[in-house]
Amino acid sequence: MKKLPKQSGARTVLGLFILLALLLPFWFFRIVSSGAEAQHPITDQFSFYYPMYLWNYTQWANGSFPLWNPYQLCGIPTLANLQSGLLYPPHLLYLVLPTHLAMALSSFMHLAFAGISTMILARRMRLAMPAAILAAVLFCMRGGQPGNILNSSMQESGAWLAVGLWAVFEVAQGRRDLGVILLALATGMSLLAGFPQLTVYSAYAWGFMLLALIVQARTSLRQWPPALLGGLAGIALGCLLAAVQILPALELVAIGGRERGVLSLSMMFPFGFVEGDLFRAFTLAHLSRPSMPGVWLDFGIVGLLLLPIAFLRKPYRGLALGFLALGTLSLTFALGPATPFFDFYLKLPEVGNFRIPGRALLITDICFAMLAGIGLDGLLRTGLTMRRMRLIPAIAMTLPILAIIEIFVAAPNHFPLPYDRTTRLLERYHDEDQMLASLTGQPDRIWPWFMQSTYYISQKLPGVLGVRSIADREIMTLRRQSEYFSYLYWGETAPYIQSSLGHQPTVFYGHTSILDPSISGEGLLKRS
Repeated sequence: MKKLPKQSGARTVLGLFILLALLLPFWFFRIVSSGAEAQHPITDQFSFYYPMYLWNYTQWANGSFPLWNPYQLCGIPTLANLQSGLLYPPHLLYLVLPTHLAMALSSFMHLAFAGISTMILARRMRLAMPAAILAAVLFCMRGGQPGNILNSSMQESGAWLAVGLWAVFEVAQGRRDLGVILLALATGMSLLAGFPQLTVYSAYAWGFMLLALIVQARTSLRQWPPALLGGLAGIALGCLLAAVQILPALELVAIGGRERGVLSLSMMFPFGFVEGDLFRAFTLAHLSRPSMPGVWLDFGIVGLLLLPIAFLRKPYRGLALGFLALGTLSLTFALGPATPFFDFYLKLPEVGNFRIPGRALLITDICFAMLAGIGLDGLLRTGLTMRRMRLIPAIAMTLPILAIIEIFVAAPNHFPLPYDRTTRLLERYHDEDQMLASLTGQPDRIWPWFMQSTYYISQKLPGVLGVRSIADREIMTLRRQSEYFSYLYWGETAPYIQSSLGHQPTVFYGHTSILDPSISGEGLLKRS
C-alpha cells in the first residue's frame, strides 16, 4: 500500500486492554450467564464435543494416546477425526483442567484472540486506535464469531482468519519472511483446530486479498511472482505443519461413509433452502443464522452507516474496495443457488465438499468489520485536518460507543453451554452407577435403548463410561459401518430416504435416533 498515513503503535496496548474490558462482560453476561438456564434443545457442545474431549484427553492423561475408541460403533478412529483437535496446541488445557473449565476458557481465549488479531490487522493497516477497536468489536462480538462458540472446532479454526489477512498484508508490503511465517501459522493452526471447511474458505480469502493488495499497491509486474509465491509457500508450509493430523484424516475420508466430492444440494443444505427467492435466501443464510447476540441485522446499524464513508478517502479506497469485493463474494456464495454464481464457486477445489455454505459468512463479517473501521478512521482524520469540521472527530468518537451499546442491548444467547459441571446435562457423563444399572441383564455390546428416554443424553455416553455400544454420535463413520447399519435399518447400503427435504441420500452417522416407528422390528430381525 502506498501513501497511507503513518500511525504510531504506542497506544495499541491500551487498545487491547479496552477490547478485553469490553469482551469479558460480553462473554460472561451475554453468552454464558444468559444460556445457563436456557431451555433450548441440546447442542453439539453437549452431545459431541464435551464427551469427545472428556474421553480423548482422559485417555491421554492416563498415558494412552487415543488413536482408536473401541467402545463405540464397533470401534471408531479418534486421531483421524479432525474435529477432536487432538494435536491442536491450545487443547493442552484439557490435560490440566476439568473438561468443562477447559471448554469455557478455550471459548473465551479464541474469542479474544479473534478480536486482538483483528485489531493488530487494523493497526498494521495504520487505522487509528478507535477505528481498530471498532473493527475488532464488530468481528468478535457480532455475527458468526460469537455464534461459533456453539461449535468448538468451528470457533477455533475461524479464530485464525485475521492472522492470515495480517500475513498477506505483510507479504504484499514486501515483508515476505514475516508474512510467510504468519500465514503458515494461521493455516496450520486452523487445520489442527479441526474444522477444515473454514480453513478452506479462509485460504481463498487470503489469496484474494493478497492479489487485491498487490493490485492496490500498484507494484511492478516483476514483484508479483515473489509475492504470490510467498502466499503459496505460507499455505503450503501450514499444511505441512498440520500433516500429522491431516494425513490420517484423509485416510479416514477415503474409507469413510461419505464420499469426497461436490455434495448434492440436499446434503449441502441439510436444513432446507429456498431456491430462486433471493430475499428469503438472504434471510435464511444471514439474518436468521444462529448468532450471539441474536440481532435482526448482523452487520449492525452503526457499522452500516460507516460503510459508504470507507470509500471517501483516497489512500484507503483500494483497500476498501478489496474488502468490499471479498465480502460480496463470500456473501453470494453463502446464498447458494439463489444467485447464478453458485455453480462457479463449486468448481473451485475443495469448496463443494462441505455442508452449509452459510458458514462462509465469517469472511463477510471480517470484511464488513474492516470497512466500518476504515470508515471511522476516515471520519476522524477528515475532522482533524479541516478546521471547519472540528465537530466531526467528537461525533466519530461516539460511534464505537453506540456500536457497543447496540451489541449489549441485543437479545443474549439462549443456548445452554457445558461450562458448569453440576448442570443436569453433564451429570450423566459422570454417573457410572446409573449407566451400569441401565445395562443390567444386557449383553456386552448393547443397543442403547435406555438413552431414547430423553433427548438430553448423548449417544457418546457409553464410551465415556467404558461400556461397549453399537451406536455413536459421529461426524464421519467408516464406509463399512455405514453400509452395514444402512442395510440393517433400510435394506439398502446406499439408501435414498423420503423426508421433509425430499427424496435424498442418507448417510448413517451412528445415530440410533433414526430408528423411528416407520422402521419395523421384524425387518431388523430379518436383516440382522
